[in-house]
Amino acid sequence: MFGRLAALLCVALTLGISTGAQQRSATRARPPSVDAKLLDAREAVQQQHWDEAVVAYEKALAHAPGDVHLRLEYGAVLTSAGRLGAALELYRATLQAFPNQVSPNHELVELALGDCLRRIHNFNEARQHFESAARQHPKSALPRIALGEMEIELQNYDAAIKNFKQALLLSPGNTRARAELGATYRAKGDLKSALMELNRVLAQDAKHALAYYLRASVYSDQNEDELALQDSERVVALTPENKSARLLLAKVATRLGKCARAVEQLEALAANSSDAQTLFLLSRAYQCNGQKDKAQEATARFTEADQKERQTSETEAQADHFVAQAEKEAQANHLEAALDFLQQATEKQPDNSKALSLLAKIHFSMGKLDDAGREINRALVINPLQPEFFYVLGKVLARQGRLDDALESFRKATVLNPAESDAFFEMGSIYKQKNDTAHAMDALKKAIAIAPDDSDYRRALAELAGR
Repeated sequence: MFGRLAALLCVALTLGISTGAQQRSATRARPPSVDAKLLDAREAVQQQHWDEAVVAYEKALAHAPGDVHLRLEYGAVLTSAGRLGAALELYRATLQAFPNQVSPNHELVELALGDCLRRIHNFNEARQHFESAARQHPKSALPRIALGEMEIELQNYDAAIKNFKQALLLSPGNTRARAELGATYRAKGDLKSALMELNRVLAQDAKHALAYYLRASVYSDQNEDELALQDSERVVALTPENKSARLLLAKVATRLGKCARAVEQLEALAANSSDAQTLFLLSRAYQCNGQKDKAQEATARFTEADQKERQTSETEAQADHFVAQAEKEAQANHLEAALDFLQQATEKQPDNSKALSLLAKIHFSMGKLDDAGREINRALVINPLQPEFFYVLGKVLARQGRLDDALESFRKATVLNPAESDAFFEMGSIYKQKNDTAHAMDALKKAIAIAPDDSDYRRALAELAGR
């Protein structure tokens, strides 16, 4: 059971945070009571009962607060459960509690924290943690791999290549770095270099599913369909749940006239999916296989799915346009016009969190606090990882006199984005109202550290210091 959990944690962090030997060593050092609680926690993870898992991990940590491996494991579970705010807090608390920067554990926590930040698109802070890990651990390939993978996401391909090459200088046998290097070359259009790197990965690891998939994609790009089919078959055999590999296999098989094989793959996917791409390929595979009636049926389903996807895309674009117009009107203090545009936006897309957030701001400025609170809470249900939404909620709660709730909301904003200087400033103001001078000064100093030229921050601190 735990082997499967370890694999889940590795996927969740895309880091490979610890080896089996390290985990067994950490386990031996734990009190028996912690091991018992971990069994419950890991069983809950296997069942994806996240609330139960969180409770069990919290109990385990209460008995072993200094176990960094346990903290990493728990953080990975929080990440898998989509509770990135809680994972961020855990990792930051761990770095503060165990500041030994030369420790391998410190590197793993830095990387895990950076990965969480990357997932919420806070790329600047993620880069800071990855680069910090690289400085503190100059002989480790992991920080360079993490940087390279983030640069791929940002389509900074030259920067990604540079980082993967540096990782390979440090760890020439690292197949993860080399496979990602191959992926980057393919994305950049350098298919020759991509093939060279992927061939080297597969010479070293004959079961590397990602390398097979990438090489199959390159072969497909080059119309070398027999080779592409062979590699696609290998990927599906290694990772049967891999939808992308099955789609690629079906596409190549159809090209080669191996239509029954394509139909087999696509029927299994279409049973659980109604996306346009799958249905389009299925209609082609049926046609290729001489199943004209089924081809017509699949074509009709494809047409319907394609229209829905296009309509959804158009609706989102129209809603975003109305929100942009509303922002312009709001900035010009034309609040009624802004509200008209936002009504159109939410009619088009009721779950547009940007529209709901702007509605909350306008209601707040008009003194309609209940309306503002309702809209910003709706926005947070849709997107609970947006620091600006927590900031707006904090402003509403503070105006309602709910100071402790407001502090918590501002704190959550700073957890998601530690550069949220206005949130620290508002926290300082609330602590001042509560006559908590020490915490007020600490919050204001944090705001000034982020934005040293802000005169309002400096004035507030000076006034507080002169009390």
